[in-house]
Amino acid sequence: MLEKSMRIAVTITLVLSLCACGASGGSQPTSSAQSASEVTQSKVEAAETKDEKKSDSKVDKIDLSLERGSIRFNRVERANDDLTEAENSLVFVFDYTGASDDPIAPLSTFIISFYQNGVELTDRPAYSSKGGEQYELVKAALGGVMKGGTSTFGQLITPKDNSPITVVVKGNATLEKDQQMMEVAIDSVGGGEASSNTAGAKDKDAEKPAPQPFKVGDTASNEQFNVTLTDARVDSMLSSDESSTYWEADNGSAFVILEFDVTALTSDQLPVDGKALANLVANYNGDIYKNWKFQYVEGQLWLYFHNTYLDANIPCHVYAWTNVPVEAINGGNLSVSLDVAGGPRTITIR
Repeated sequence: MLEKSMRIAVTITLVLSLCACGASGGSQPTSSAQSASEVTQSKVEAAETKDEKKSDSKVDKIDLSLERGSIRFNRVERANDDLTEAENSLVFVFDYTGASDDPIAPLSTFIISFYQNGVELTDRPAYSSKGGEQYELVKAALGGVMKGGTSTFGQLITPKDNSPITVVVKGNATLEKDQQMMEVAIDSVGGGEASSNTAGAKDKDAEKPAPQPFKVGDTASNEQFNVTLTDARVDSMLSSDESSTYWEADNGSAFVILEFDVTALTSDQLPVDGKALANLVANYNGDIYKNWKFQYVEGQLWLYFHNTYLDANIPCHVYAWTNVPVEAINGGNLSVSLDVAGGPRTITIR
């Protein structure tokens, strides 16, 4: 009888234990469902917050303050012909107020980017000190500003077409949320003077003097550069005594090679490729070749000019070249038209 009672007690204990385990296991799905719901809600709220931040960055007029300074959009105006030779360029003008005891330049505090049709405008045109007030605006972007001081500065760009430009301003090395963007319609700039500016550029081209012959040994100078032609030839190889490396032309082609000694006469930081030497066009038997490269040799290495400027009064030997048919090595009429130190020239190779 005692044994039977013990068996009943053990059975009851096992049943109760199983019931307890079943209750514990059954509670898990409810807990998981609540957790998933909370996670989903958090993701939705995070996405909404992110969208709100993106929306907040779009403004009618940029006015952004950070720890080191603040920036405010002022205006946009057409670039004058003396500032740059690039047609239809614009100067975006901003006011920058310093907030640091140390002098900090506007472009050290903020990064300013320009986009058109969703693509960033990365090629900035060269500009000249003859540009007057606009030149001073562009130059001021690199000048230091102390706490409480305000500097008005400009950014020079050349649009690809007449579609609107999106301006994005954000803190230099700060989080993405510290940014603003606005859209500017080009047609509204300067009372719609784009067409008249283009016409002025055409008139300016019509007033250019006729190209002058430029031979080996000749020098051309202006206020910014001194340029001497030291060689003009056609060859299957581009080489220099300063480097053991050389370039060979592809099969079926040859190099038209021009060599110059170029010296910058000022500290304006004007690019060699585009100012000292510009608009190079080779003419071989009536066919035109425009794809020119500019290089120099430093420490045995062939380096390229990409809007590259020279320090004042330090000469540089420049190689300018393009490809023409290999037949040009042995004969045919070959000449190069170009602007040297701002003046139109013609180099006749044969």
